[in-house]
Amino acid sequence: MINSVYDYYISTYGNRTISRHDSHKKSELRDIYNNIVKINRASPLYKVDMSESSQKLAIDIKEAARALTDTLSDITDISDDTAPIGITAISDNPALVTVSYSGSSMPDDSELTFDVKQLASPQVNIGEYVSSGAKILFPGTYSFNIENNDSTYSLEFTVKDDDNNGTILGKLAKSISHSGIGLDAEVIQNQYAQKALRITSQTTGSHKGSPTQFRITEGNTNHLTGAVKLYGLDNIDSYPSNAVFDLNGRSTISENNSFLVDGCYEVTLHGTSAEYGEGKVTAMKDGSVLLDEYNKLADNYNRFLELSNSKDTHELRMLRSTVTSTVKRYRQTLESNGFTVNDDNTLSVDSDSLTASAKSGSIFDNLNNLSAFKDALRKRINNIEINPMEYINKKVVAYKNPHKLISSTYSTSIYTGMMFDRSL
Repeated sequence: MINSVYDYYISTYGNRTISRHDSHKKSELRDIYNNIVKINRASPLYKVDMSESSQKLAIDIKEAARALTDTLSDITDISDDTAPIGITAISDNPALVTVSYSGSSMPDDSELTFDVKQLASPQVNIGEYVSSGAKILFPGTYSFNIENNDSTYSLEFTVKDDDNNGTILGKLAKSISHSGIGLDAEVIQNQYAQKALRITSQTTGSHKGSPTQFRITEGNTNHLTGAVKLYGLDNIDSYPSNAVFDLNGRSTISENNSFLVDGCYEVTLHGTSAEYGEGKVTAMKDGSVLLDEYNKLADNYNRFLELSNSKDTHELRMLRSTVTSTVKRYRQTLESNGFTVNDDNTLSVDSDSLTASAKSGSIFDNLNNLSAFKDALRKRINNIEINPMEYINKKVVAYKNPHKLISSTYSTSIYTGMMFDRSL
C-alpha cells in the first residue's frame, strides 16, 4: 500500500517547483524543532488511521500548507522589498503621451511632465491632379532620381501604349513604395475624380538642419524624362518638423515622436497639449507581481477548504475551523483591500479593483493593511505544516499526566515514517 501512496506523492507533487523558501538557516530549523516540542507536549497518544486514503489526505494537507506558506512568504518579501520586483511606468494622459519602462531599477526622476507644443511630422509631396483616363506621357522607359538619407536612387518605369494616367500613377506608387528607400507612395483622388501621387517620408523631423527629407528630380540617364514635372512629383505639400515640448519645464526638441528619456523611459507622443492638456509619466513598482500573489493566496487557501470538505470527520472539521477562523476574523479588512469572502468562506479576488490598483501602484498600500491577517494565517498554517497527521482520522489511546508533561518530539515523525521508513 505504501508504494501506491509514494507513487501518488511523486506523480502529484514530484514536479513541484523548488521555492527559495525551501532552504532554511540553522536558526529557522531550531524554531521548527521548538514548535514541534511545544505542539506535542500535551498531545495524547493516538492510534492513527493509516489507510491509503488517509495517507494521501495527509500528503495533500502537507503540500497545501507548503504552497500557502510559500505564497505568504513571497508577499512578505514584497512588503520588505527583498523580492525582485520589476518597474513599470504609466501615463495619466495616454491621449497625449504613452510610455513603457525598460530599466531594471527605479530612475532618479520618477515623474516626468510633458507640455507638447508640436508633434514631429514627415515630409509630404502631393503631385498635380490629372485626368485618370487621359495620358500625358509618351510610351517608353522613363527615369527619375530620389535623394533621401544622404543617398541618391535612380528609379525607372515603362509606359505602354495602352497605359493612361491612372495606370502610370499606380506604377509610380508601387515602384517608390517597394524600392525600400524610406518613402511611401499612394494614388489619391479629388472631388473631380482626378488623381495625383502622394509621397510621404517614413521618418519624421528635420535632419541635420535640412528643411527637407527627400528631393525628387528628373533622371540623368539616356531614358526619357518629364514625369517629375508633368506629374508634379517634386511639389512639397508639407515640410518635415521636429517634436517640440517642455520636459519637466525644460524646452526640448526631438526628430521623432518616439524617443528614450534617461535611458529607461520609452516615450511616444500622440498629440499636443493644446488638444489634450499636459501629461505626466510616473515610474513605480510593478503591481502585477503582487496581484499574481494575491490570486495564489486565494487559490491556496481555497485548496484547504476543499480538502477539509473531502470527508465529514472531526479532524477535518477542525481543519476547516482552523483556516476559516482567521478569514472570518479579518473579513472586513480583506473585503476593503480587494478580496471577497464568499458565503462558503472561500476567498476570491476582486480582479477589476486590484488590476486598477496594480496599474496605479496603489496595490502596495494594501500590504500594510493586510499585515495582521497575513501573520495570523501564517501562524496557523505553520502548525498544520509541522503536523498534518493532526487532521487525519485517529483514536485516543491514552492521555498524558497533566501534572507531569513529557515532550513527545517524535510524534510528528509519523508523517516522515509514512513516507520513508515504511517503504524500506
